Amino acid sequence: MGIESWLIERNHLAHLKVENIPVESIEEWFFYQPYLKHSSGRYFSVVGLSEIDTKTGQEIQSQPIIKQTEIGILGFLFCRTNESIRILLQAKTEPGNVNGTQVGPSVQATYSNYMQVHKGKATTFIEYFTKNNMPINSGTLQSEQGTRFLGKYNQNIAVFIPNEEEAHGNLKWFDLQEVLNALELNFIINTDARSVLVCMEWDKLGINGEAFSKNKNGFGQLLYESLNTGSSFNSTSHLIEVLDNKRASIDSTIKEVDITLFKEWFDQQESSPHPFYIRGVSVNVKGREVEHWQQPIFASYHEGLVILFCKKIKGVLHFLVGLSKEIGFMEKVQFGPSVMIQDNINSIHDLEFDTIPSKLISEYKQSDEGGRFFQSITTYQIREIDEHWEHKISEEHVWMTLSQIKELLPTKGNFNNEFRSVLSLILKYV
Repeated sequence: MGIESWLIERNHLAHLKVENIPVESIEEWFFYQPYLKHSSGRYFSVVGLSEIDTKTGQEIQSQPIIKQTEIGILGFLFCRTNESIRILLQAKTEPGNVNGTQVGPSVQATYSNYMQVHKGKATTFIEYFTKNNMPINSGTLQSEQGTRFLGKYNQNIAVFIPNEEEAHGNLKWFDLQEVLNALELNFIINTDARSVLVCMEWDKLGINGEAFSKNKNGFGQLLYESLNTGSSFNSTSHLIEVLDNKRASIDSTIKEVDITLFKEWFDQQESSPHPFYIRGVSVNVKGREVEHWQQPIFASYHEGLVILFCKKIKGVLHFLVGLSKEIGFMEKVQFGPSVMIQDNINSIHDLEFDTIPSKLISEYKQSDEGGRFFQSITTYQIREIDEHWEHKISEEHVWMTLSQIKELLPTKGNFNNEFRSVLSLILKYV
């Protein structure tokens, strides 16, 4: 049974039912100044956030945002055989997912969930990611969406084990290559799974232990050369300097404000001036640690667009990386894709992307993080620019080789969630 058929089966068995309810009616959720929060004080809360210009004292922007200080675990189990690499997938059913059920990591759990605050069933295989003597092959701390989360990070972990553990229910082993091929399919592989895969040591994904070496022509060959070259348009030290300088140039502070000041953001309005809204949902689903709950969830009015441009410079493939300022980042700015338009807001400016001559390399649609966002759909693309196109880019973008991306990717707060999601499209070539 292939991945798509398996997801259809698991979705049918989940019997997912999502009903809209008023935010004020959500069970066990209350407005405590300055938060909308769960009665347990755990999981997440919703707070108002205001950015203030430190020189003038004027407000730059304000919005509701998700506050979830707990660091969750996103982890995949792998097993290497003589013929292939196997990966343990989880069919994750979330109230905000398009199609209901999508592929998540083997373990996708907040701290509250795997500590069983919900008093439900234990998280299967969590011990592989929490015990000190486990054979972790790669682990990085990565940020979540800074436009929706305040200072949120998750551990992205890959663990290789000697033999396949018995899996049943919502967990199933698949050949890794089938999963990598599915990264181009719409609404199949969720954003958390993509983040873990793209943050791994890519050599471990290649059956011969060398990333992108199986492709000796076409785009795969360009990736191989970009990963293994010592030649680049910018030095890595310059790229770090650009990011540091951008962060230092932002003269503002962030403060939490009473969420009840943002009541007009709650529940959909036909002619809302706001980029998104917050709704309440009542959820029933079979096979989860807890099978019924209610919660607030963020929903979008508009579909998003993320583009990662690439171009050969002196024969070496470079990626056009943007500098993304997001209200929820503790670092204020992270590297992002070339273009990031969400909720009709362009987070990375100074690029007339629709005038750039380019060809589509890869594309997919995703509904982002269905546990917190309701069918917030974004199109992700990698596009190759005509190598004869000459244009001076602004200070909002830099050129990077794949080698430089690989070097910078493991560091906390370097690359945003949307960059990691679109970069996952290269993994089919690994």
